[in-house]
Amino acid sequence: MPGAFYYPSKEDSVQTMIKSAKPKPKDVLIDLGSGDGRIIIAAAKMGIKSIGYELDPILVHKSRQKIEQLKLSHLAKIEFKNFWKADFKHADIVCIYQFPQYIKKLEKVFQKNHHPLTVISNRYQFPNQKPYLVKNEVYFYKFP
Repeated sequence: MPGAFYYPSKEDSVQTMIKSAKPKPKDVLIDLGSGDGRIIIAAAKMGIKSIGYELDPILVHKSRQKIEQLKLSHLAKIEFKNFWKADFKHADIVCIYQFPQYIKKLEKVFQKNHHPLTVISNRYQFPNQKPYLVKNEVYFYKFP
């Protein structure tokens, strides 16, 4: 199976991520490695357009089914795509729950971004960035 090990964010972490980011109605949230879609769905329930990138076809199917059942398709979608090919040009908020070896690489990607981006990392910190907020092992950063 391609992709990383699946370990879902806890519900309280998801709520911390979404609420503490203080998304505006026109914001776009991207979740890299969206798993079962819980972050995408939580954002969509708050009226925020959200896109998840996931490589596991079973998780993509489950996420899409849940989004359809909740009638959130107008706000939420899951791409069956490697997150290294994600397009951040329309993103305002990016959520990640990735292991340290990916965190370092992602930090470089976000530093090259040309517009303001809030990046929320569940559990792991970027090695060269200082978070502007830390809540329950959830780290909030501003890039570039």
